[in-house]
Amino acid sequence: MRTLAEQIANCCKHFTGMQNKTCKVGISYDSVKGPKGSKGMWRLACFKDEALPCEQQSFPTADEVKAKVEESNRGMERVLQARKAIIATGLKQGAITCPKCGKEKALSFAIASNGHVHAKCKTGCVAWME
Repeated sequence: MRTLAEQIANCCKHFTGMQNKTCKVGISYDSVKGPKGSKGMWRLACFKDEALPCEQQSFPTADEVKAKVEESNRGMERVLQARKAIIATGLKQGAITCPKCGKEKALSFAIASNGHVHAKCKTGCVAWME
């Protein structure tokens, strides 16, 4: 399994996900698609390890990879901090003061029967679904 840094380094800066028809610079994913690989998935020029050509292909520098990993880690820390505060309430749903931004009753949450937490702060500082 690849590390987060390896995943980021392998992905073109313009990739927006296969749920979209084009990347950030307007290249159609169908136009940079190769034959299916050994795992039965389409190969795309959007991934460095596929070695397919694309005129707009651009992969992140080491500094950009490092910055994205740090940003992801900060986001995960916000989620963990908020999740801990939610679990401490003992409630299955409600709204609490957000531990990130401090706004009162801004962090709305619901805990599903399987224990998964869905939460979102009104300010947008933290949100997730498990």
